[in-house]
Amino acid sequence: MPFARIQKCILVQDLHGNYTYMLLPYTETQLREMGPSFNWGTPFYYDPMPALRASTVPQLWISGGEDYEAPSAETGRRIKSLIEAGRPFTWPFIRHAETAMTRFETTADGTRLSTRYAPGYFAMIRDFARDGRLRGAYG
Repeated sequence: MPFARIQKCILVQDLHGNYTYMLLPYTETQLREMGPSFNWGTPFYYDPMPALRASTVPQLWISGGEDYEAPSAETGRRIKSLIEAGRPFTWPFIRHAETAMTRFETTADGTRLSTRYAPGYFAMIRDFARDGRLRGAYG
């Protein structure tokens, strides 16, 4: 799909809090010219999977089902593949939470208003930090 068409399909309110909003005002040609100035340390094409496959440190990856910044379907697919390969990862999924594991209401103009943390979120973190695993259901 050509870049200009992608630009027209994206709703700006869906990108609030994401670095992508900085790119939308520019054409593809302008972005290619500006490309070298976007060297912020981790390249956009960075693949974290080799480092994660090598990890032996227990990790808790909590995903929200309404997260626009780190889509839970792809994150979940990757983390589950690591769990199946024997990596010590835990992946709880909070269906109605966004990036910060908050619940939200959608305002009249379409923006999200965070209202509270998802039930059980802090208990998950506590249990994992204390015991290295989760216990039962949360929330």
